[in-house]
Amino acid sequence: MFDPAAMQQMLGMLGGGGMGAFGGGVPPASPVDTRPPEERFQVQLQQLQDMGFTNAQQNVRALLATGGNVHSAIEYILGGGGL
Repeated sequence: MFDPAAMQQMLGMLGGGGMGAFGGGVPPASPVDTRPPEERFQVQLQQLQDMGFTNAQQNVRALLATGGNVHSAIEYILGGGGL
């Protein structure tokens, strides 16, 4: 006899629920970094400052727009972004 509750429990033990153990599940979401951007991008902001990009607000906007990538942030700033 088929017991849906028992089946759910077995699936939960196998892969954290659903078909996770069989590759069909969705991975858990990464934790969101809730720190202020000035703290999250402290190293990148210092790198931009050291390269002569001294507008802190523009640098933060550029890093936010580029996911913290310094090279892309420089292109963003030089392209007129972040003003």
